[in-house]
Amino acid sequence: MVFCDRLFTYCPAMRCFGLSPDSSPEERQGICEKCVRAAPDTAKRYGITSWSFLDAKGEADSERRCDELLEQYAATGRDWLAFTHDGYAIGKSASYDATLARKSLNLISKPHHKETFLASIRDTLLAYLAIKKLAQSFKPSHFLHYNDYAILHAAAQAAAKTGAKPTLVSHPSHRNADFRKINVFRGGTTAIVKSSSFRWKEWKKLPLPAAMVEEVAADVIHRLS
Repeated sequence: MVFCDRLFTYCPAMRCFGLSPDSSPEERQGICEKCVRAAPDTAKRYGITSWSFLDAKGEADSERRCDELLEQYAATGRDWLAFTHDGYAIGKSASYDATLARKSLNLISKPHHKETFLASIRDTLLAYLAIKKLAQSFKPSHFLHYNDYAILHAAAQAAAKTGAKPTLVSHPSHRNADFRKINVFRGGTTAIVKSSSFRWKEWKKLPLPAAMVEEVAADVIHRLS
């Protein structure tokens, strides 16, 4: 099991604790400390007796390479949305996370939105580089990740490059998060998207009960309020 120790600028755990991209370094540090303290107990609850931490000291080479790649791309003057690495569309993936964090993304007139986008790109690229290095060392047969944020998809893509089979586990997103059920999606990001699109062709013809429509509508209103 792999945990993070203060490696990323704005991670899913910070988001889940209600922090925003504008939260102070002290607030983010507080979430990091909670995660690090909880890591051993989390692993043991799954019967796992060994785990690894991704931290700045251990990932110094990954961070150096990450910054080099970003500097090289910045020098080209190309749109950050088109940024890719090792065949993975990091710019597009990171834009999804940045949009979720800001609710909308205006890169032209709102500099802080662009800062969020660039930070998301760096986190996503760093996750890819760190997990690829780790996977090349451990040679895992499977890679399981919870939820579909950019750094997790990047990690899954990196692990898949070394031969691991990725699997996404999540809770359904209605009811904000429906802890009564678990979704399991096998395959990388592309496979998941294709699978969902194929299923929609079957599902869109199914009539929804009034109670379900009301539940989804209430969820949408809650998310937009």
